[in-house]
Amino acid sequence: MIRQITWGFLALVACGSPRAFAGTEELFRGAEWEKVSDRDGIVVSRWERPGADLFAFKAEAVVDSPIAKVANVILDTDRQKEWVPNLGEARRVREISPTSRVQYLHIETPFVVKDRDFVVKGQAEYKPEEPSLFLHFASTEDEAAPPTNKVRGEIHASSYRLEPIEGGAKTRVTLLVNVDPKGTVPRWIVNLFQKSFPRQTLKALRKQASRDDVGEHPAVKAAFARVALPAGAVSLAAPADEPVTR
Repeated sequence: MIRQITWGFLALVACGSPRAFAGTEELFRGAEWEKVSDRDGIVVSRWERPGADLFAFKAEAVVDSPIAKVANVILDTDRQKEWVPNLGEARRVREISPTSRVQYLHIETPFVVKDRDFVVKGQAEYKPEEPSLFLHFASTEDEAAPPTNKVRGEIHASSYRLEPIEGGAKTRVTLLVNVDPKGTVPRWIVNLFQKSFPRQTLKALRKQASRDDVGEHPAVKAAFARVALPAGAVSLAAPADEPVTR
């Protein structure tokens, strides 16, 4: 059983529809991961997709914070610049449905390379039987997105997976990402940069989740507190007047 978390407070840099969720599974099905680094408890692996000249990457780490706090970090668009590597701007473009939205991202690059931007669609998927929270992200086109004076890159179907461990005190995070920055940058430079990006992301996520001014996402906290209840007994929508705590 898969339940969709109501998007009311969810402002993830993420993808958007059940079809996009299926795309994530399809893209990485049968992936043969090669470990490229294991430092500070963050394991990064890569996979050379058949027919692609850019690697897909996976990063895995344990964050010493509850899942509702980790989710709150990822989902708070207004504070993403505090921790997402090289992020110049993140803005919400529009809401699509109670479970999906479109966002705009500007990534700053070294001065010899033109900045990149992305338009992405986002969705959260809750699997109580595992239990896990999936936050998927992938590029989309949207008339409401700002025009670009940069190079518009493409994020293929990718995701965060959050799993509560050690009685809910900690969270196992798995990041799958496959990005094509487009343009004329040599592929070996792109692959080198993308190798470090997943590790930097999870390292920064750990630090941000440890902050005292970051609270627990109410809808996520409620969902994982009630996973033992019968089907239909879990309401994933927080009250309309209940803000995301920080």
